[in-house]
Amino acid sequence: MARVTEVFKALSDPTRLHLMLLLTQGETKVSTLVDRLQQPQSTVSRHLTLLRTAHLVQTRREATSVYYRLADTHVAELLTQAFSHAQHERLGLPDHPPQDATNGRVR
Repeated sequence: MARVTEVFKALSDPTRLHLMLLLTQGETKVSTLVDRLQQPQSTVSRHLTLLRTAHLVQTRREATSVYYRLADTHVAELLTQAFSHAQHERLGLPDHPPQDATNGRVR
C-alpha cells in the first residue's frame, strides 16, 4: 500500500504529470523538457527529482546533458490507463468489456 500511495502522490501534481506525458514519447533531455513546459529549469528539476525518487523515471548523463526516460513499461501503461479513463469520463463513453485474464479474450 505504501508504494502504491507513493506512486500516486508523485503523479498528483499537474507539472509532474505533464513531464511524465512528455516522457511517454521517449527519452528527453532536461533542457527540452524545460522548453516544452515553459517553466524555470529549477522548477522542472525539482519535479524530476521527485519523480526519480519515486522510481518513476530514470536518468542517463551524456557529457553535460542529463536525459530522462520512464522507468519501465508499467509506468507507461499506468499513464495510458489514467488518460484513457479521463477521456472516457469526459466523452461519456462506456467501459470496455472485461477480458478473460487467461487468454485475453472478451467475456
